[in-house]
Amino acid sequence: VTSSRRHVVTSSRRHIATSRRRCFHPMRSATVYFVLALAYSSVLITAQEDFGCTPDSLAKVVPSLIDNATGLFTIPSTRTDLAGFFRVQQQITKAIDTALVGAQVKLTPTQAAALDFQPIRFGPSWRASEIGVTSNVSTVSVSPAYGHKSFINGIVPVEGSDGQFYSVIREQDGAATSLVSPQPTTLPCVNTILLAEATSAGTWIPPSYVLGKPGGQGWLVVDRCVDIAAPNSMNTLSPSASLYIAIQWSDDVPEFAHMRTNDTSMMHNEAVVKVVGPGAVDGTEGNGVAGYVMWMSVVTLVLALSVG
Repeated sequence: VTSSRRHVVTSSRRHIATSRRRCFHPMRSATVYFVLALAYSSVLITAQEDFGCTPDSLAKVVPSLIDNATGLFTIPSTRTDLAGFFRVQQQITKAIDTALVGAQVKLTPTQAAALDFQPIRFGPSWRASEIGVTSNVSTVSVSPAYGHKSFINGIVPVEGSDGQFYSVIREQDGAATSLVSPQPTTLPCVNTILLAEATSAGTWIPPSYVLGKPGGQGWLVVDRCVDIAAPNSMNTLSPSASLYIAIQWSDDVPEFAHMRTNDTSMMHNEAVVKVVGPGAVDGTEGNGVAGYVMWMSVVTLVLALSVG
């Protein structure tokens, strides 16, 4: 009996000791959680600051940008892998959107206003993988292209704009066909981008971004574009509808040389058009009502999408 009692007492003491070791200590646990959260937050902030600065930083977030066969950073072709292109374009866009939200929620309005990132610069040479769908009312056409010279190829800073505005100079005739402006965000290596096209009444719609180091040269553009006009047989603009989804990259990045092709693109209506009179698009003088309606449609669309 005595032996049994001793066994029971010993077992009870062991159980109590084990229970004490397993006992939840609120202060100690809170301290551990705080330290872990602080460490995770520091890692997250560093990752956000580096986000989009280089191809490697983006590929870590979007692994499908690395080709399994070659191990190279590769934008999928709209001609041979349209599904892959759509998938990567959406992945990049969602990653940028999420990174921006993550950066914004960590800032107060005062802290956000104090950020002073320099706009990303555009180098002159660009190529693209893109697909466009166009309707002229009677027919709908689809036009993919890959590795060709982008429509922003030939982009140069506008003199006197302090790097805030660029114009796209067409190679064959020196015409300034488009205007572009990068806008810094709460992430140093991500800028939103504005576009106005003179030859198609076109614009980039949100979300559209350029990636690159602040004050340095951009290396990637991910965009959606809408055109609402097209040149007619009289070389004036007529109503039309075109939508484009594109990824564009700097042709000055040596690691992207394998994506160059001799493909051609008929996108973005690069024909020469004449505009007669203030806002006229029909080749006639007058008050240019049609022209003003067209441009106001673009402005209304951009504002609606930005607010939404």
